[in-house]
Amino acid sequence: MHDLNNAEEAKIIMITGINGFSDNGEVALLIGAIENLKNTVPVAQFYMGSIFDNDKVRLKQVFPYCHEQIKLVEPLFKNIKIIPWYLKVALLLTKFPFLYPKADIIIHLGADGYSDQSTGGSLSTLTHSYQLFLGYILRKPVVLCAVTVGPFNFLWSRKLVKLVLDRVSFITPRESITHNYLNELKVKSQMFLVSDLAFLMNPASEKRVDFILNQKGLLNGKPLACLVPSDIIYKKISGSQDEKTKHEIYIKAMANVIDYLTNKGFEVILVPQVVHGKHDDVKIIQKIYNKSKQKPTLIDKDITPQEIKGVLGRCSILVSSKMHSAILATSMGTPTVIIAYGSKVHGIIGSMLKQEDYIIDLRGLDFSVLESYLHEKIEKCLLEQEKIRNVLLECIPEIKKKSLRNIEIIKKIINSNNLDKKTEQITV
Repeated sequence: MHDLNNAEEAKIIMITGINGFSDNGEVALLIGAIENLKNTVPVAQFYMGSIFDNDKVRLKQVFPYCHEQIKLVEPLFKNIKIIPWYLKVALLLTKFPFLYPKADIIIHLGADGYSDQSTGGSLSTLTHSYQLFLGYILRKPVVLCAVTVGPFNFLWSRKLVKLVLDRVSFITPRESITHNYLNELKVKSQMFLVSDLAFLMNPASEKRVDFILNQKGLLNGKPLACLVPSDIIYKKISGSQDEKTKHEIYIKAMANVIDYLTNKGFEVILVPQVVHGKHDDVKIIQKIYNKSKQKPTLIDKDITPQEIKGVLGRCSILVSSKMHSAILATSMGTPTVIIAYGSKVHGIIGSMLKQEDYIIDLRGLDFSVLESYLHEKIEKCLLEQEKIRNVLLECIPEIKKKSLRNIEIIKKIINSNNLDKKTEQITV
């Protein structure tokens, strides 16, 4: 590992908002950011947080060519399993006041975490606000990069967020719903509408994808269908049932989708997006597998985001409960049905990719209708595969250009002679 402090003329970039490699979706946008920043700013080197015990192994897997330029910052007691993840995050954040002064710029990749409705609730709003405002206090340029922001349910959180966001250097919303929401909050910082950084990540090589599929006996000429389940989606969607009942409804619905697609002649595969931590998707995948009559193929949890993208590119259809898996599939032209529990899916998959007809949004509906909605959307998707693929392949080049704007903006700020956002506007 190079000494980042002594790297001659290195530009030190502090990545915040992502604290490890447990979620292949978040890691995909991290890869999109770091690899393209390295191409644009060759002397760039990186700090980022790490709260999971297998992060060092994952780092080398997902960044085989530049992992030595990425320094993982770890909290005390990281490897003590009984300490909950949110305490590990709190311990990690205590190190940031000592790291920010070493950085040339802070890039906050918050995904959709900056919201009162994220998994951490209002605590998530506070932790994201802290990471952003700390950069302002220490007079560092801060870019809130390729994010979905809000909603914020309380007057105090809206006031806090506006106070913080008025003081960052630049904001790049990844969809128009966030852009409009920030305008409603009357945020003063400079903004530019972009797209998600995960669109920029390259898939694994054809040879590598062939190896993965061949290992599982899937190069047999049958069309592939993929499911990417979620261990938390039933908690995110309203309904009259309690969580246990919604959990059972979700497992049954996914198992029936497997049986339905298998009976249509597909080889069905189950892919985990979150592979570590409390909300590891491997657990829900095993329950769905046990419930299904027609047994699907399980993809190993050590799969990388690049490999997931390559595998999804070979599929005829994806049924996803995760947005970033949907991004990886659609960017390869794969028709996708996605269950939505937030505005980000409509903004990116629906609006940018013109796939609104294949979104299942159960907000405000009873969870018990999930299975019937799934069958309806899957049937429509299968009937319109070629049309969907053509629309996606037409949209993707422009979306990638929008995603690259994130990198262009960061480069301009890094190369600026005066990095104080109040004295210089960035032209995009």
